[in-house]
Amino acid sequence: MKQGGYLSANRKLMVAGPTRAGKSTLLEALGYIDRVNKTQMVVHGDFFIDTPGELLNHLYLYRSLLQNANKAGLVLFLADPTQISRYPPKFNTAIHGKVLGVVTKIDISTEPMVKRARRALEVAGAREVMACSSITGEGIAELREKIDDILGGAVKA
Repeated sequence: MKQGGYLSANRKLMVAGPTRAGKSTLLEALGYIDRVNKTQMVVHGDFFIDTPGELLNHLYLYRSLLQNANKAGLVLFLADPTQISRYPPKFNTAIHGKVLGVVTKIDISTEPMVKRARRALEVAGAREVMACSSITGEGIAELREKIDDILGGAVKA
């Protein structure tokens, strides 16, 4: 339901993850933003919340990340397999909405790297983990469909 031109909180999508995990690039691949810029602060769009990686990289910024996560119906935990992901164990328990894990950059990662990233997301509390490449488009259509299923088609590309 729209309220004042914006969707109610339980219908927004939020992307979270460490710096360079591909959050904004994923939003662009999904068709939710037109151009990628380095996210310097939390960006609230009509259908999404984009967060800077620093909110996850630094323990003292978790509170800001969680406050914004609780304004969304679905939070995507992103993991870049080319980096070590350091989500706190069971991080999902501090979030009111649903959590979906997304392994990004599968086009430049080996299977063991993807497996390690998937495991990090599972430890963080993602009960379901999908994999995609924002560059080649692999897995993007499936991820968009999953987002639509969870949010009831509220997020429009």
